[in-house]
Amino acid sequence: MISERFEDFAQSLRLFIEQKMRFQELFLIDADEAIGNLELACKSMLDTFASLYDASRADPAIEFDFYGSPLCCCVLAYRNAKHHNKANGIRSVHRFARQSERQDLLLVDFPAGSGEEGGGFIDHYASWGDFCTLLQMPRDQSRLRGNAQELIRARLSAEKFELFAENDGVPVGRIFVNMIPVIIGAGSEFLPDLKPHIHATSTEGEHFLWHFENVEQANFSEPKYLELTSSVFG
Repeated sequence: MISERFEDFAQSLRLFIEQKMRFQELFLIDADEAIGNLELACKSMLDTFASLYDASRADPAIEFDFYGSPLCCCVLAYRNAKHHNKANGIRSVHRFARQSERQDLLLVDFPAGSGEEGGGFIDHYASWGDFCTLLQMPRDQSRLRGNAQELIRARLSAEKFELFAENDGVPVGRIFVNMIPVIIGAGSEFLPDLKPHIHATSTEGEHFLWHFENVEQANFSEPKYLELTSSVFG
């Protein structure tokens, strides 16, 4: 079961990459369709990740603690917010821009690890303001453990990029964080424990199995910043 759910996750990553590559061209033709395709591809990544979590939890041979691992916890929190319609479903920068008047936004990205010279990540920016709302909810609403806020904030160096935003006069509600390094990094967290139970059968499965095992996580301690007007995204 774990192997099948990993294959689903790998396929969803491929589909997201494909939609991202098509996004700019389609956006110029039909912005709503382009954004909708990207949103659905992101939701697929999150849902297949949650299914992998469920399969691992049901297997008595697996002891890996997804909610105790910062990046996995962050991905599950992101998915649960969308699935249960909490904290605005944690809006993407595109959804936010379509729903709001024109304003300047701060984008927070995370560079490739020190051993990955020349590497980088595609992007899908999510509202940090919505994330903060989720993390501050009572546990019966957020469905997160009591230490989730501290765990996620520390791993993503939230105090660092929040301070940068404050000094730049940008409120938390206009901060957007690239979630792709987080999702990819979560794969590196769970792989050591799940790898013995995964038998990749597709090109995508083999690729991401190799990637999670051999490629360094993003450098979350050194966030990078870009300020853009929301009209670029909407």
